[in-house]
Amino acid sequence: MELNKLIKIVKNLELIKSVDDINSLFVNYSIINSSSPLEKNFKNAFKWAYDNDLLEDFYLEHLDVLIESDISDMILGCEIITNSSIRTTTTFEIYLFESNKKEYYKVIANGDNADCLDWEYGFYEVRDKPSKKEMIKYFKEVCNDVFTNNGEFDFDELMKEGHEISFY
Repeated sequence: MELNKLIKIVKNLELIKSVDDINSLFVNYSIINSSSPLEKNFKNAFKWAYDNDLLEDFYLEHLDVLIESDISDMILGCEIITNSSIRTTTTFEIYLFESNKKEYYKVIANGDNADCLDWEYGFYEVRDKPSKKEMIKYFKEVCNDVFTNNGEFDFDELMKEGHEISFY
């Protein structure tokens, strides 16, 4: 993700409407110039937050809007279908947000077993760059653990019984 792209999206979506927004999202940022226009202040604040890997609060505050804006990439999705007495589907999608040296991963889950991976607040993982390939491998392992209920059920037996897991 490019810093300029993030700033453009923040401006276009009017996610920062006042100096108070900057102060609440970037608590340690203290270089607000009250005589400068809001846009200049938020550009400076975002550059500072990006360079210092302090965008987590901003991302969490505006997560849904940012995912819809395509600033974040869905790096992998997982669909689990269980065929017990009732056919159920659970999906997990992992999204990547970035700052200078950090990658922030957020899982969005839907379905009957959604609570197995999703957090109500916070990021699933925050890692040093570059970790995308490692995160994809880890996410697949975790999804497989959900599918087998942490190894309680045999993967091959589940597949023979008509349960499914797929990645997209």
